[in-house]
Amino acid sequence: MEIPIANVYYLLCYAWDKLEERDLVKIDPTQSTELVDLFARVLSSGVDHLLKKGFDRGYMDQSEDTQRIRGRIEFQQTIRRNLLDRVFVHCKFDEMSYDILHNRILKTTLGRLIKTHGINKKTQDFLIEHWRRLGGVREIQLSEQLFGQVQLHRDKYIYDFLLKVCRLLFENLIPTEKTGEWRFRAFQQDPKPMAALFEAFVRNFYKRELSPTFAKVGREDMIWNLSALEVSFARLLPKMQTDVSITTSVKKIIFDCKYTDDPFEEPRFEATRKLKAAHLYQVSAYLDNLIEGPEKKSRQAILLYPLAKRPVHLDYGRPTGETISVRTIDLSQAWPAIHADLLNLVSEPAQ
Repeated sequence: MEIPIANVYYLLCYAWDKLEERDLVKIDPTQSTELVDLFARVLSSGVDHLLKKGFDRGYMDQSEDTQRIRGRIEFQQTIRRNLLDRVFVHCKFDEMSYDILHNRILKTTLGRLIKTHGINKKTQDFLIEHWRRLGGVREIQLSEQLFGQVQLHRDKYIYDFLLKVCRLLFENLIPTEKTGEWRFRAFQQDPKPMAALFEAFVRNFYKRELSPTFAKVGREDMIWNLSALEVSFARLLPKMQTDVSITTSVKKIIFDCKYTDDPFEEPRFEATRKLKAAHLYQVSAYLDNLIEGPEKKSRQAILLYPLAKRPVHLDYGRPTGETISVRTIDLSQAWPAIHADLLNLVSEPAQ
């Protein structure tokens, strides 16, 4: 199943918890036919927003030989270089500058996008214009560690959103054989990052869309219903953590998100198809080890598949009263339908 570009964008915005910032960046995600062009338009629109509001600045360490004392005099360097003979001193001082780390990352990413295949010519022209507007900002060598060094004030939400786009582009822009040119790796075809994205999307979707007075949403560490016969054995038990747990006053729902194309084992004959045993064992283990609170709640585990070739709606009761459900969500449909289907999943009564 092919996920439309607009829907990939919505998945990312929910997974990053950046819905407000998505609305600040004025674009129509349905207008792009290439995902990289969509990200280019997001950055271009985001930088345009910053141009109107003002780019962030920060204090940068500066030093110079000067006849007018600024900041702190570096006596050792002043004497070693005989600057006093020319009535100069070497000073170090802080100066407000646009040439700070997050602006450098933005400019470097804009520069790469300008030379990336698949960008609309009009979008490319905007990228070039914005790159030039950042004339006092230097480009840098991007690295994974560099993104972790960015420090933003709490009110810099739009920067945080744009830097998440920059990081995604850093991870997926690959240099071509032609020096200075780039191509975008279609990460939506890669099951591993998409599985993590889908899981984060489902979790944050329910955090956003369910009222906090109605439901508590998050991940949950499960405690094995086992007693280690020796103390050293306890550390050998694997971590058991849900993808999504939703707790209301009357029920507990555990989601296990499976980014695979079919809930069923590959059968030799259609009539002999079976659900994937490992997936059922996993959610059964969650229910087996779920600690019962003082209040009695209905309990349901949902195996959720986003790439299934056909709709699946199955429910199985356990002797202890819980329900295991197998559901599919069609990510190729229009976004309002996805939104409605996900909300319907948690409004369904547990059997």
